[in-house]
Amino acid sequence: MAAMLEMLSKSPFAVYVTGMSLIVILAGIFLLSLRYYIRAKDLAPYLHKIEELIVKISELQAKIDDAQIELNGKLAAITHAEKLIQQGKDAEEWLKASKAEIETTQKSLENVRASIEAEKVHKEDLNRQISERQQQLVELEQKAIEAEKRVETANKEAEAIRKENAELQVAVPRLRKEVEAAEKELEEKKATLAELGRQLADCVTQINKTKGELERLNGQLDFKREELDKLGKEIDDAKKTLDAKHRETADLEARADVARGIIAKLSAQREETGEKWKNLDTALIDTSKLRAPYEGMDENDWLSEFSRRLPRYGFIFDDRAIKAFHTSLKCAKQTPLAVLSGISGTGKSLLPELYSAALGTNFLSVPVQPRWDSPQDLFGFYNYMEGRYKATELARLLWQFDVYNNPDAKRWKKNGILPLNIVLLDEMNLARVEYYFSDLLSKLETRNGIDSDNDLERRKAEIEVECNAADKIDSMRHLFVSPYTLFVGTMNEDESTQTLSDKVLDRANVLRFGLPKTLAESETGSAAPNKGAFIGSWKEDGRICAAEWNAWRRPLSEATDDREEIAFLNGTVQPVLMALDKVNRAYGYRVDQAMKLYVLNYPGDYRHAVSDQLEMKILPKLNGVELQDARFIEVRNALQTAIDATRDDRLKNAFAASCNTDATFFKWRGVMR
Repeated sequence: MAAMLEMLSKSPFAVYVTGMSLIVILAGIFLLSLRYYIRAKDLAPYLHKIEELIVKISELQAKIDDAQIELNGKLAAITHAEKLIQQGKDAEEWLKASKAEIETTQKSLENVRASIEAEKVHKEDLNRQISERQQQLVELEQKAIEAEKRVETANKEAEAIRKENAELQVAVPRLRKEVEAAEKELEEKKATLAELGRQLADCVTQINKTKGELERLNGQLDFKREELDKLGKEIDDAKKTLDAKHRETADLEARADVARGIIAKLSAQREETGEKWKNLDTALIDTSKLRAPYEGMDENDWLSEFSRRLPRYGFIFDDRAIKAFHTSLKCAKQTPLAVLSGISGTGKSLLPELYSAALGTNFLSVPVQPRWDSPQDLFGFYNYMEGRYKATELARLLWQFDVYNNPDAKRWKKNGILPLNIVLLDEMNLARVEYYFSDLLSKLETRNGIDSDNDLERRKAEIEVECNAADKIDSMRHLFVSPYTLFVGTMNEDESTQTLSDKVLDRANVLRFGLPKTLAESETGSAAPNKGAFIGSWKEDGRICAAEWNAWRRPLSEATDDREEIAFLNGTVQPVLMALDKVNRAYGYRVDQAMKLYVLNYPGDYRHAVSDQLEMKILPKLNGVELQDARFIEVRNALQTAIDATRDDRLKNAFAASCNTDATFFKWRGVMR
């Protein structure tokens, strides 16, 4: 220091320049240190805010973006602070590098002092200035020391900031995950809130409706109260009237007791005189006019003769339709109902009558009425006032030939010539078939498989005839429907009729009649069919009886799988059954047995029999299935293969017409033969 002062004293200008340089340098260092200190001091509140923002991130997701921006700003400030620290270090290095110059300057000062000593007079002012400058230099040196301490403190603070920054960098990903979880939960809450909002809106709407309804009900309540007051008055009047009626009723009951006694006496008298069952016991058929029974008549010969005579008298029926009708009646034990369906005027009611006349069977036509809704409409009812049973013609027919319950009919069983009966339910679907025919249909089905000679078993298949409830059990009557009484139904397909249920369809063979393409001219010369002449042409022929009919029928026990026709049936319908199961239209054991019996008894090409059963039993089950359903397409392909195997072009065309339509659902309309 002394050397430097000596050098400065020798050259006043050099001293001045050097002093000013040091002052500028120290001032710059001081300003830089002061600025850095201020900047470093300003970082503290921002860091505090960052910590607060980090805490609030998990709660306030909406402010995360602003917090991130502010964090980036603080990171920039830290970077700037690091730059300032680097500048302070550079200044420190510069001071170290300038020490040599300072020492040189001190030597120059010593030389200057020597010069100053020589020129003391001229340099008194400079000495004073130098003293002042020296004082300032001391102060600056003190400040430089303080600045170095501040730089060191700033370095420590910067290091702490770096550590906090590193911790923040570690915490940010975790906070981001928490934010994402919070966002996800927020979205779920928003969805829940939206749903609750919709529910709330629905509730508000419902409340408003309920309010309106409540107001309306309040109005009605007021009105009802007024009515109630009126009714109260009317009830009082009615009570008075009721008391009067009670008195009248008591008087009427007394009279009724007297009438009951009279009726009981009359019933007893009718019971003694046989009046109770007189109507049922009255024979419907004059058996004295029955033709002599056939003996050894060949089935195919008879069918050929029947088919030959029909067009001779002006009746045109398809040969397939005749054979299908004939086979359906032969299968009555398994399928007790044959149904002829189609448009009006196509001979549905005529064919059974002509068939009966040709066979020599008894024929009864029962016109079904739209009001029929119970078995009473078929069999009749007991008139309690008259004390007698009002039997229908059907009940009389069944009783006349009931060889088990009617003593007068037992002779038919003994001599084995019991006649056949054909009952025609004309326009059977004018009323609900299930309402009036289901009980009889169940009895006909129960009849199959029981021992009719066993009284207990037979009773399951018998129809109890309605009578006076007060009668003794042994005075009641039962009807057992003979297996040689065959039931045929006709049905028109128009808007005035009812459809058949699956229960009826499964127990029936349904034939469909179309409009004839040509009309024949009878041998009598009249273009119109001549029913009387046709019936008259058979009067000299015999009649079929139970024994002959049994000879024409083949039992189900013969329908073994090794028979050619049964094997063909099984191979044809088995793939169809598997496909039907996929559209929930599969059939069961009853239908399977019915088809086998039909094919076994068909008098012709068994392929035609299988074709008939596809038409009658399987295709109607598809009604209502959606045409575009992939499962239906599989069924259609299986059925197409089965129909191709039967070589029935008319069935093939009818099936194609039912499939290739603009309708949405399948509707089977049958084959018009």
